Amino acid sequence: MISELASRCVQSDEFWGPFDAASHYSSSGTRGCGPYLEIWLIVENGMVLKATCRTPGCPSSRAVGATACALVKGREVKAVLSLTANDLSNAVGVLPEGKEDYLKMAVEALHLAIVSDMRKEEPSCELV
Repeated sequence: MISELASRCVQSDEFWGPFDAASHYSSSGTRGCGPYLEIWLIVENGMVLKATCRTPGCPSSRAVGATACALVKGREVKAVLSLTANDLSNAVGVLPEGKEDYLKMAVEALHLAIVSDMRKEEPSCELV
């Protein structure tokens, strides 16, 4: 059974969906082909100010994604990068058998989002 925290996170709109002001983004899994999770973050001065997710999956994936976002909001980037699947499992509670991979996916997406910076401009190719 999921924790009270995970249940509250799933029921709240605070941790759901993309937003235009995101400074960081990543995903884990393959869209349309099994489990998939996306993470959006606002990171300023080394702090995660906002975190949201989207997953087309089952209630377990929604609980894991939303709880992961709740755990990192207001934390330093360094702390987010030290978050493990075990830490997330402790916060989420007991998942149904076979759903444990969502924990690893969420942590992977968070770590990748931190190291990606959407504000960095890609090198431009100018036509001559």
